Amino acid sequence: MSLRLGATRERGTLGLKGEYSAYGLTALAAPQLFRLGETAYLHLLVGVVGRYERTGENGTNGQDRGTDPQRATVGPQAGAELDVFFGNRFSLVGTATKSALFGGALIDRWPGFYGVGLRYHLY
Repeated sequence: MSLRLGATRERGTLGLKGEYSAYGLTALAAPQLFRLGETAYLHLLVGVVGRYERTGENGTNGQDRGTDPQRATVGPQAGAELDVFFGNRFSLVGTATKSALFGGALIDRWPGFYGVGLRYHLY
């Protein structure tokens, strides 16, 4: 079991809501589901996410600066992560998670995240 801490940043445009930004923090427990020898490890990810969202940025929805909708939301997050090792310290990692946000999310009530990267293992 390990702990995963992360941060996300989103930007884009949502039709009538105009430009938006969202910043999130996640804390996930990662128990191992199974492994294939010493090559591949699959972990379950379960935890919480907190997000701060703003819409109508840069006056893109016709409102005055300072009155644009913004909101903080929180909710559970779950997903999976696969580590494929090449060598003793490096692995190629793929992660996919899905969240359910409570508190009237402005952008997406069910945001999903995915990522691919290279990981260096200290020990």
